[in-house]
Amino acid sequence: MFKIDKTRTGVNGGWERYESNPVLPMELGETFDAVVMIHDNKYRMYFGWRTVRAIAMSESRDGIHWTRPVVCLAPNPSVEWLQEVNRPIVLYHEGKFHMWFNGQKLGDLIGGTSGKTYLCYAVSEDGIKWNIHPETIMEADRSWEGYTIMCPHVIWDEMSGDYKMWYSAGEFIEPYAIGYATSKDGIHWNKYPGNPIFEADNTQLCERERVGACTVFKQEGWYYMIYIGYEDVHKAKTCMARSKDGITNWQRHPENPILSTGYSGEWDCEAVYKGCMVYDEVNDRWMMYYNAGTRSVEFVGLAIKSGKDLGFEK
Repeated sequence: MFKIDKTRTGVNGGWERYESNPVLPMELGETFDAVVMIHDNKYRMYFGWRTVRAIAMSESRDGIHWTRPVVCLAPNPSVEWLQEVNRPIVLYHEGKFHMWFNGQKLGDLIGGTSGKTYLCYAVSEDGIKWNIHPETIMEADRSWEGYTIMCPHVIWDEMSGDYKMWYSAGEFIEPYAIGYATSKDGIHWNKYPGNPIFEADNTQLCERERVGACTVFKQEGWYYMIYIGYEDVHKAKTCMARSKDGITNWQRHPENPILSTGYSGEWDCEAVYKGCMVYDEVNDRWMMYYNAGTRSVEFVGLAIKSGKDLGFEK
């Protein structure tokens, strides 16, 4: 049974927080940027496990109660661009699991002011043991991208027959805008010449400074994007938009931000970041997993919305 926290504010568009958040226990240490898929009638969550500096996986029967995580992709100190790994997206396609993720040099991560973040790729038979592609697959090489490219989100589009990626770029700490690229094999990517395809709307308080770290899914002829809106670099909220082609004419949700920060002193009091949505057909509800926290630590939380309608104007 999903218990809604009716004492909390900061939710719009019909969303409610899970009463026992964070959904991944705090005793695991810091967890962030979770993505969830349904495979073999189970929920699978992949996330950055910052406490052990690795990408981990956990499973659940109901999307609420999770097994203890297992490390499935650890850093490799001997490879400069794999000294830190995080921010995964995982797809199951043509009998294999495919992962795109961030790779970083540890010194650059700690310093936080220089260096580059790369996009990397790995493939797996079981989603636990991964074979990492021997080279990075994308880096910042456009003027708008600055020196950092991060937070990939990839879907396979049956109609077009290619992988589609939305990614963030800009500063090292937090990105400034969202770009788009396509690929036939998941390794060689063509960046959209009109990038960035999504930038901050400074007329909206929740994203007056920048946007970044999105996830995207396709439903009933629309591409829906869940993204981070930044009022400032430390004050982030979860927002939503949609587009017919996933590139142009984005319509922002009329009730943005759909998820805001919690009360002062609580685990999610300063920022709410990347959201990933999964539709629970059995219970006719959306499950959104998001990371939130303070400037010092983040954890993964859960919000729910009953019904399939996402609240956009018809």
